Amino acid sequence: MRRRATDAQMAQVTILNDNFYEVRLDADGDGVLDAPRVVSLAEQKLMINGPFPRTFMFDSTGKAVDASRNAINATAVTFGNRSGKSAVTVSDTGKATFVELSAKK
Repeated sequence: MRRRATDAQMAQVTILNDNFYEVRLDADGDGVLDAPRVVSLAEQKLMINGPFPRTFMFDSTGKAVDASRNAINATAVTFGNRSGKSAVTVSDTGKATFVELSAKK
């Protein structure tokens, strides 16, 4: 997420529903967000927990921010499949961490 989009065009991840999310970022570093990329988790049989839709925005340093560009507290997105549940948390500094919440036996 650490791309140099302008303040008006912050990198974003939008969770659309339990199987799809959309990513917008400035992959080539030209200051303009690239066309959104929609990612499907259906083939992996992985589901994202709601609510839907949810958008996470990141400033030019990779920190999670709200629509007014104010830093927000760490947030988590929970994923699940038949094997259990896991979460990806994004810290105040923009670092993503994987956490296993439960595993089915």
